Amino acid sequence: MKVEHNISRLKHLLKMYKLSVSEFLLKISEGLKRPITEKDVFSERIEIGHLKRIDKLFEKGIHYYLDPKAPENAKEASIFFRKESFGTDLNFRAKQIVSQFEELKISISAISKLAELDTKRKIPKFSIIDNPEKVAKEFRQILYPNFTSKRRDFLKALISKFAESNILVFEFVETHNRKEKANIDGFFLKPNVIVLKRHQSFRREIFTLAHELGHFLLDKEEIELLDYNVIADLHLSSIERWCVSVRATTLAIGLHIS
Repeated sequence: MKVEHNISRLKHLLKMYKLSVSEFLLKISEGLKRPITEKDVFSERIEIGHLKRIDKLFEKGIHYYLDPKAPENAKEASIFFRKESFGTDLNFRAKQIVSQFEELKISISAISKLAELDTKRKIPKFSIIDNPEKVAKEFRQILYPNFTSKRRDFLKALISKFAESNILVFEFVETHNRKEKANIDGFFLKPNVIVLKRHQSFRREIFTLAHELGHFLLDKEEIELLDYNVIADLHLSSIERWCVSVRATTLAIGLHIS
């Protein structure tokens, strides 16, 4: 059975994920004896089975491809339209995760407006000319809860304190049976969303959260896989060195976590 679909929406996804047509066809043809061709996909009508394979890749819901409305290519729609490169060479699963939280962020913003909730950024923006140690010490007074040696409880309390200042912190979980796992530890999306990868080590999550706090304070978006052992590295960008300093300072002041 074939249905009409919006080809512009499919091309939008390829552009966002930076997938070539050949790479895309290879992914959706995996396991098939007869590979799916460009003609199969980019004709006005498409097999439902092919559409399901496409959606297994992008996880948008079948309705997305059938919607006649033109997709948004604006920078507000995705970090992948706002920024060309990242601190990590992102695999496809990482891009899936980021896209899911980008959509969540947009949904939260829309709901907040309807409910007349104030979710605007409350904390001022800084730049790399500001002293990161001084900034970290200042905001520890605002953003950090009472210390507890139980790292799970401390992380939960830390996330709650961030929420009080309209910094929204989420986690994503990778199941053990997933073939490709996201090669990222966390990321920051403007204006106020931080996402962490759920780890068995809560210390690692706290470490990542403190680092992404640096990106939030600078208002500089990033998606990255962090080196837990790096405190200072001359090869890092000036932004990353600033964030490393924030991380090192916040985790050194009486928290005994690092």
